This record gives sequence, C-alpha cells and structure tokens, in this order.
Amino acid sequence: KFFFEKDYHDCCMKYSHPEHGDDMVPDSLKNIGFFGSVSLILHRFLRPSPRVLQRIEHEMLNMGWPKDKPVLGLHFRAGDACLEEAITLGRRCDNLAFYMEQVDRVAGKYGIEHIYLATDSNAVLKQLDKYPQYTFLYIKELGRGGLRNEVPIDDLLHSRRIDGCKEAEESLIDVYLLGNTQAFV
Repeated sequence: KFFFEKDYHDCCMKYSHPEHGDDMVPDSLKNIGFFGSVSLILHRFLRPSPRVLQRIEHEMLNMGWPKDKPVLGLHFRAGDACLEEAITLGRRCDNLAFYMEQVDRVAGKYGIEHIYLATDSNAVLKQLDKYPQYTFLYIKELGRGGLRNEVPIDDLLHSRRIDGCKEAEESLIDVYLLGNTQAFV
C-alpha cells in the first residue's frame, strides 16, 4: 500500500527520467549519460560514514574477505519479496538452486571461489553446505528472518516493529560490500 501513497508517487515523478528526460541530468554530466550521472550521485550520496566504514572493514576482516582473489556478490531476497506470490512488483521469487546455476556460470568463467552473500533469509544460510566448491562470506549478526519472513518490510517499518535506522545501515553495508565484488548475481 505504501507504494501508492501520494508522497511516494510525487517523489518518483520529481526524479523520473522517463517523465523529464535528459533535463534531469546537469549540463556538466550530460556527456556521461543518465546511468553514469546516477552512479556518481549515488556513489557520493551513499558513501559510508567513518563509523560505518570502520564496521565494514571489521566485517570484511571477520568474514575472511580475500585481498588477492575475486569475490562474486550474490543478492538473494527471500523475505518480504516472497510473501504474496511468485512474482511481486516485478520481482521473481526463485529458489537458491536457480541463483546458484547463474553463480556457477559466472564463477566458472572468471575462476571465482568466494561469494559474498547478501540475504534476508536464514533458510538460505542453511543450504550453503550444498555448494562446498565455494567459500561463502556473509555477516552472521545481520538481522535476518523472524518478522521479516512473515510481514512486508514496509509494514514493519511503518508500525515501528523494527528500527528503520538499523535496517538502513545494514542494507547500506550489504550494498557497499556487493559493490566491492568483481561479479554480481
């Protein structure tokens, strides 16, 4: 229901490239295009604070993030994305085996053995031993499961059953770590 509120719609329209075209992009950035401009803006906007950067570095060390080997980023959503039906808001709710077929293709092509797993599902973590050819890196203490696997995230945030600031920080940590991988599924 939150996706259809007036404030959300107004914000989307204010920053809609289909609605406003290249007029959205500042003149100084028009030569790199919309994707490049948005990438630069997001890179600046989403840069971690010193405290969050310290946590990211700590987590990478705890996970055993390799310094000299490529890492594949795997983003697997199974919580609120899979609550209602197999396809929700354009997202598919595939199982881990489906994703791992894609991982095998990419990892095989580039010789990748380490996978950073960003997931909201404890059930996925229990399946990782089926893939012993990979070293899975993930943050063990990151909030997963529980309410998230039963209630849409928007409802949890709106009702304040979860801490929105903590959710945002942990999501940004996942995004930052996924952005530091050499391949992505």
